[in-house]
Amino acid sequence: FHRLRLFNPVTCTCNDDLHYLGLGHGKSMIHWLPPLLAQVYKGSYGKVVSYIDECIGIFSEVPFPGLLRFPDGISEHSPVSAKAVNQVMEYLPLALLYAFEKFPLPALKSTLYAIVGVYAMYNVVLSDLKVHEHTDETLAVLEVDVRDFQDGLLHVFRWISKVQLKTLKFHRLGHYCPQIRHHGSTDNTNTDRDEEHHGDGVKIPSYRSSKK
Repeated sequence: FHRLRLFNPVTCTCNDDLHYLGLGHGKSMIHWLPPLLAQVYKGSYGKVVSYIDECIGIFSEVPFPGLLRFPDGISEHSPVSAKAVNQVMEYLPLALLYAFEKFPLPALKSTLYAIVGVYAMYNVVLSDLKVHEHTDETLAVLEVDVRDFQDGLLHVFRWISKVQLKTLKFHRLGHYCPQIRHHGSTDNTNTDRDEEHHGDGVKIPSYRSSKK
C-alpha cells in the first residue's frame, strides 16, 4: 500500500523518455553490436570488437567490461545504469570510426557508415530531448531527428533484433514530440522516486536471483 500511495503515474509513464532511450534503445544497441559486426566481418569480428573495447576503455570514465559483457552489468550486484549506457553510447561512434579505419571493408563502406550514423543519431536525439524549454522550432528538429533515428535503426538492426524492432520502446519514439507538447520538457519531471521503489521491490531482487 505504501508503494501504491507513492506511485505517480504522470511522472512515471508520461515523461520517462530519457530513461527509455538510455536503458531501452541504448542498452539494446550495445547488445546488438557484436552480432552485427559478426555478420559484417564474419570470422575476424572478434578483433574488431576487442579494438572497440580498447577504445571505449580509454575514453570512458565508468568501468567498461567490454561489449559482450556490458549488458549483464559491471559486476554481479551492479546492474547497468542509464548513465553508464549513455556514456558508452557517447563514445561508440568515434570508437566505431577508428575500428572501421583500422579494419576497412571497401566493398561494405556504405554499411559501415550506416552503422556509425545510427549510433551518432542516438546521441543527437538524446541531446534534443535534454533541451530545457522546447519551442516549435526545436520540436520540429526533434521530429526530424527521431524519424532519421528510426529509419537508421530499421536499416541497420532489423535482422539483428529478434522481434525486428516490433517493440513498445521503438513505437514510443514517435510519441516523444506529442508528449513534450502536452507535458513539457523531459527534464521538468523526475522519475527517481518511482524508479527507486521499483528497483527496491522488483529489479534488485530479480537481478540477484537471476545471478545465483
